[in-house]
Amino acid sequence: MCLYGEAKKAAQHVLSRDLEPWETIAVGALSGGLAAVVTTPFDVMKTRMMTAPPGTPVSMQLIVLSILRNEGPLGLFKGAIPRFFWIAPLGAMNFAGYELAKKAMIEAESEPNESLHEKKTMVGARG
Repeated sequence: MCLYGEAKKAAQHVLSRDLEPWETIAVGALSGGLAAVVTTPFDVMKTRMMTAPPGTPVSMQLIVLSILRNEGPLGLFKGAIPRFFWIAPLGAMNFAGYELAKKAMIEAESEPNESLHEKKTMVGARG
């Protein structure tokens, strides 16, 4: 969410305007995909801990050292590309839905105030 918010602000700053719906979708997809890639090492470590043979001593430190020793630093990013393409569409839909809901709530919030003002004006006109 933080990455999306900052990426949206940066895109709006570069374009000097609000984003079009398709641009919001693109920023959401890239934000979600990038977040997926950044968190991949933690997912790899969690998976290795969960799939360790029973009775094997397991800790995050042992897992990281084992991956670095046997596979190198890129071993921590195994599956990052499929994970990017799995999460990016979800990010696009999630953030587009978020913006749509936010817009609807802002519009709904402003409507009751207008209705209340109209009612007061009508009551004042009668008296």
